[in-house]
Amino acid sequence: MRIARTVAAVLLALPLLLFGGSYFIHPFPLPPANGSLGIEMLQLMRVGHLSIAVTASHVLIGIFLLVPLTRFVAALLQLPITIGILAFHVTMWPEGAAVAGALLILNVLVLADPQQLRALFPFSDYGFRRRDEALAMVGELQSDLQELDASHETSSDLDEQVSIAVKQFGEAVSRFVATISSVAAKTGGSEQLSTVTQQMQETQMSFNLQYLQLQSQMQRESRSYTAISNIMKTKHDTVKDSISNIR
Repeated sequence: MRIARTVAAVLLALPLLLFGGSYFIHPFPLPPANGSLGIEMLQLMRVGHLSIAVTASHVLIGIFLLVPLTRFVAALLQLPITIGILAFHVTMWPEGAAVAGALLILNVLVLADPQQLRALFPFSDYGFRRRDEALAMVGELQSDLQELDASHETSSDLDEQVSIAVKQFGEAVSRFVATISSVAAKTGGSEQLSTVTQQMQETQMSFNLQYLQLQSQMQRESRSYTAISNIMKTKHDTVKDSISNIR
């Protein structure tokens, strides 16, 4: 492709140098107008010396097209001129429209340099970068959603454990009350009552310890759930902005 652009630059530069240089050496004669608006316009340009500026620009751009360092800039400057030449021939002098069309194709081919175009339009890749970032964010959101589900499942397990502990404590209280009632109905049951009371205290201490541990775990899970939820919201907003920018 690089060779094709070089060949196109040379082929585009040759007519510019030929017609531009010949004007300063020996201007080629124009055919009689015979009602042709294009030829009349060219005659007026020569009379008003506008052709000097036009042909001088052709020569300069032709030279720059032959220099690799300035080739892209020269082709970029030549593009509106080539479009004007084609429009001139299509509307005023149809005989040269085919040549003008070929010049436009050569001009576009010289400009078909991806590296130079990216340097000229650095924002052209912005949408693709934002799209990739959005896709990456979607993947992270899915991972965070899995973590959130795991956290929710852990919280459910902890709730179930708390329910079981409360149920066990209630059963222990019921047994204690039943024992108290049984002991109270008997005489001389102070020793048995003391033993039951001590067991009840131990059960209560064990329950309190388990409850505090479960409560601590539930608080950690709640904080984790809140943190992940906030992160997911931030990433969701980022993805939404990225998609909006792509549009």
